[in-house]
Amino acid sequence: MAQRRNLPEVKKERQSMEKAARISTDIFIYGQTRWRMGVRPFRLLMMVCQTLSSEQGQIPLFPEYVFPIDKVFKYLGLEKTNQRYDLLAEDLKEFLSSCVERKTYTKRGARRWVGTSFITWYQLDEEDPLLRIQINENARGYLIGMKRWCSMQPKFYLKLSTEYQNWFYTFLRKELNLQPQITVEIDILKEMLYLDKTASYDPKKNPNANDNFFKYVIGIQKPKNWKYNPKGKNKAWEYTKNKNGEFSGTLAGITQYTDMNVTAYPIKTGRSYTAITFEISAKAKYLSDTMKERVVKENAKHDIHDFGKPSKQGRSCKTQSLADLFSSVPVIQPEENPTIQPENIPIGKTIIPGNTVRQMAKLQDTRPDILAKKLGYTLREDGNYEK
Repeated sequence: MAQRRNLPEVKKERQSMEKAARISTDIFIYGQTRWRMGVRPFRLLMMVCQTLSSEQGQIPLFPEYVFPIDKVFKYLGLEKTNQRYDLLAEDLKEFLSSCVERKTYTKRGARRWVGTSFITWYQLDEEDPLLRIQINENARGYLIGMKRWCSMQPKFYLKLSTEYQNWFYTFLRKELNLQPQITVEIDILKEMLYLDKTASYDPKKNPNANDNFFKYVIGIQKPKNWKYNPKGKNKAWEYTKNKNGEFSGTLAGITQYTDMNVTAYPIKTGRSYTAITFEISAKAKYLSDTMKERVVKENAKHDIHDFGKPSKQGRSCKTQSLADLFSSVPVIQPEENPTIQPENIPIGKTIIPGNTVRQMAKLQDTRPDILAKKLGYTLREDGNYEK
């Protein structure tokens, strides 16, 4: 692990379930980037993004962020297990090693992958009630100051339960309200997910590779009598179902638990599937009144009952329809979310050492007091600066 840097300390004593986390869409440069991480490491990344989003870009340098460990456990869903420290230790290890890789080429045409990690150092101590994280300055372009970002709320992404749901929610969420559908080449998608070398998804090694990819990664399967129409509209494929007959898989989870609906179908070239079209729409519940009419008209173009008859749910004989799934919202229980009660949470302070301010002022050819005032900091009695 990299050595700890001497950085200003910022205490973040709450993680709101309502405040959005922003991450640059540069993590999804088509055919050029790839990344993957587990469910809880992804939540740690979003926790960091949410913290940085609250700074509104006013960060001269990335400080050392300090989070109350009990709030981190709740954010990750580990507060009820006795193994929470061991599990968080593994999550932090994966978070530290996770990166966005960007593809370039050598002069001879060989591929070259260059990776940028999100954090460079952390400290988890069972005798210390605080988790300490230092963010990688080289990842600044992915975390703040981006030209375009994907904005997501914790009350949605914390309900997702698989890494594919996290990945595709982020991937598709960035297009929500911008375009109703996007088409992506299957080979490119596999590469972006590190699945291009996996035998189960490689057509050269497995004749059912694409069907496996559709079923186990995307969470869709071909409806009975479905045929691809190259000249007109195609019906979306069915969501996969579990052994109880309930909709399951990546796209069903996103549709059920987040602020958007997603369906998909593959594009056929010749006798092979070569791309996937994702159709996305926002749930009217989360839109402003001015956009609800537009969304309703857009959704009316798609018959959400095309997936077939609803399935019976066990002995209760209740049915699950696509209409219910498309209108469903995540259930956020207040008792599981004490962090949204402002009166119970002190607001953290940002403290920058006086020496750091003087060095930054010297680099910008200005006085420390002028720079501090510009950044919103005030001088403390101990010579450091506070906001």
